[in-house]
Amino acid sequence: APVGVTITEGQPAYTELVVDAPAELVVTVVEPGVGPVPSKVSLVGTALAENAGVDPKKHIFDLSIGEPWRFTDFLPDDATDASTLRFLEGFAYSTDGVARLSVRPGVYTVVGGRGTEYDRAEQEVELRPGVVTALTLEIHRVVDTTGYVGADFHLHSQYSLDSGALVADRIASYAGEGVEY
Repeated sequence: APVGVTITEGQPAYTELVVDAPAELVVTVVEPGVGPVPSKVSLVGTALAENAGVDPKKHIFDLSIGEPWRFTDFLPDDATDASTLRFLEGFAYSTDGVARLSVRPGVYTVVGGRGTEYDRAEQEVELRPGVVTALTLEIHRVVDTTGYVGADFHLHSQYSLDSGALVADRIASYAGEGVEY
């Protein structure tokens, strides 16, 4: 929110700005009988109903102060339907089943998954400034792919002209999405 300061000609002016510490989220995604598995964790927020129809750059994020772009649900906003006011606060891929996110405090839906072979787990969470919140999500294999391999032979990474993604990050994203080769 804007902070006022009085400026008098020829005098120094000072004001104290206080910013909340980020909230920390640690999510472990497990498969029964297997344990922690590579996964993707997304943090979904819901914009205030009063901002329905307002450009997201005016209330969800501010590029002018260095905040990252936050993607919306691409649905026409309806102030009476929270499912049309969603945005992606952040996401992380994990190769070992433990994803870590540092985000703005708030109430979010945490979504964990591992590609199309698995269901996804969701849990609502309230994240507080400077507090580490840990939770575990359980996912289940729902598609039997015995005899098949999930593959993508066209990998964009730091060695492509059109991508800056580090190879390690790209491999983590493939593992988290269930791509096997």
